[in-house]
Amino acid sequence: MKIKKLLAAAFGVVGLMVSTLATASLIGNPVIDRNNADGWENFVLALTSQTFAHSGTVTSWSVWAANSGELGLLILEDLGSNTYAVKGANQQTVSAGLNSFAFTPNSGSASVQAGWLLGLWIGGAKVDYSSGGQNVAWCSNSGCAGTVPVAGVSSLTLGDTSFPGSGGGARTYSVQATYVPEPGSLALFGLGLVGLAMGRKRWSKRAAPAVA
Repeated sequence: MKIKKLLAAAFGVVGLMVSTLATASLIGNPVIDRNNADGWENFVLALTSQTFAHSGTVTSWSVWAANSGELGLLILEDLGSNTYAVKGANQQTVSAGLNSFAFTPNSGSASVQAGWLLGLWIGGAKVDYSSGGQNVAWCSNSGCAGTVPVAGVSSLTLGDTSFPGSGGGARTYSVQATYVPEPGSLALFGLGLVGLAMGRKRWSKRAAPAVA
């Protein structure tokens, strides 16, 4: 009876986590007015502290902008050596303040893999940020894009030490995305819990004292 209760509890936890994760997993930061904004235009940055915990599909995103203009959310794959591949890009016209959009790629796909990360193409609109907190990598002079990068066309070489044009730094940007984890990654977690429960059952049998 105890084993049945344990298994029931394990499946209950799995069901709760699958239900929660499959409906609303977030990546990014609270979308609020942070009273700072970039002065540069037409460049790319990688939010290197914001990596996807699960594979899945990006469904929507939100951003707090200091002014109206063009802005793009990017899905990036870190190729190493400060090089990033654009896997999906969604350019939008934003207004000052809070903006929310469905993620409908102009190029590439809304699908993501665990370990990929968020990026931004900064056009005329500027995203609010707070100094410090999170690492970001900026485009170098040779890697800046006058228009939103096209997924699958070329990789981006970004800096990692100072300011746009020559490197990176630490800033916390007001941008956030919602994504739905794919069932397979959650199922593996569930199987692990069930396996743990079954292992507990076998251990209980071995540990049971012999009856005289």
